[in-house]
Amino acid sequence: MKKTHKIILTEKEMPTHWYNIHSDMPNKTMPLLHPGTKQPIKPEDLAGLFPMELIKQEVSMEQFIEIPEQVQDLYRLWRPSPLVRARNFEKLLDTPAKIYFKNESVSPPGSHKPNTAVPQAYYNYKEGVKKMTTETGAGQWGSALAFATGFFDIGLQVFMVKVSYNQKPYRKSMINIWGADVVASPSGFTESGRKILAQDPGSPGSLGIAISEAVEMAAKDPETKYSLGSVLNHVLLHQTIIGEEAIRQLEKTDDYPDIVIGCFGGGSNFSGISFPFLRDNLLNGKNPSFERGADARIADWRVKLGSGGLDRKDAGDGACSLRLVSAAGAGPDLSAVCWSSKVPVSSGQAYEFSALLKNYGTESAALCVAWFSDKHPWLSAGWTGDPRLGRRTDNALEWRRVTETFRPPSWATGARFGCAVLGQGAANSVGMAIAEKW
Repeated sequence: MKKTHKIILTEKEMPTHWYNIHSDMPNKTMPLLHPGTKQPIKPEDLAGLFPMELIKQEVSMEQFIEIPEQVQDLYRLWRPSPLVRARNFEKLLDTPAKIYFKNESVSPPGSHKPNTAVPQAYYNYKEGVKKMTTETGAGQWGSALAFATGFFDIGLQVFMVKVSYNQKPYRKSMINIWGADVVASPSGFTESGRKILAQDPGSPGSLGIAISEAVEMAAKDPETKYSLGSVLNHVLLHQTIIGEEAIRQLEKTDDYPDIVIGCFGGGSNFSGISFPFLRDNLLNGKNPSFERGADARIADWRVKLGSGGLDRKDAGDGACSLRLVSAAGAGPDLSAVCWSSKVPVSSGQAYEFSALLKNYGTESAALCVAWFSDKHPWLSAGWTGDPRLGRRTDNALEWRRVTETFRPPSWATGARFGCAVLGQGAANSVGMAIAEKW
């Protein structure tokens, strides 16, 4: 009997609506606060940075929002993405769990980021915007937005964290090939960049600095808009096409998830796969579990965020380094779900990614396999990627520690579950963990 490895949807089966978790949330999202008045911001306060349609989506209470036909047409360049049964990885773990991953690396830029880059570029185009700005860390988001703006003849200025700018020439090339400009951040193009360079001429940069530069450039030019690749509610909304597809794909099998796991930075990846499943969980009283952290501040807008992982500055291109100033900040929607009395929050900060290369050898894709460990607290939850793409580390001991400490998590041994699914990422993936109770 032939075994199925990929569950495929046809283009006609691709979802036509994004899922808006606002309508089903048990508690309200904490509002963005104006940096001057400290009061909830109004739509007009954001109009200088975002097109009005995205602002409406940020606060919309509609359960489903239709995907514009022109966006659907562009989605069909790579969507629907396959749901893959990781049979070889299951065999390696000797586990009764069924492991699936949603492969978002099939998009032209190689990640889940175009799911929101395309609609953001589209809504800016509909408002007549001719130039946009954004930030990027390792280059995933910058290349995705460059890919998207190219379809709508919109100019794009990308501020790329300097350490990654120097270490990833191919990402810069992708951004340039798709017609955008990219500079190392901190740069001399903005007041905030010049201030950082005056204080620290050798600054490696950070995602927070790059965001500040992109926001400043957009705020000072009435003809320019800003775009953010994660955190905000409209970004999470666009990513839900991942989970909506996954639900339809699982309907073709006998499986339904107990566990949904996604890579977690600003929350768009994780929300994209989890929110459609959370719809059932929230409405039916089931209990998913998330990380919960502290407040964070991004650019000038004060945002109530959850964070997970370790608080560390950009350490360069280490095997497990995280390119954020203050660990991983969850978006307001996801934070509100986590803080809900209906959703318990798990604890723990340090993660171990020791199965990463083990899985690469069996599935030729780098699953983001994460479970709690205090053995190496210096590891941070930020690395997914394909070793073929040139990620490197100057610390050989770091790689050895990651690869030699491999051991299956408890759910994979059959102690609690008989089926689980994890997040995939050949080039910054989206993933899911699905488990049937054993």
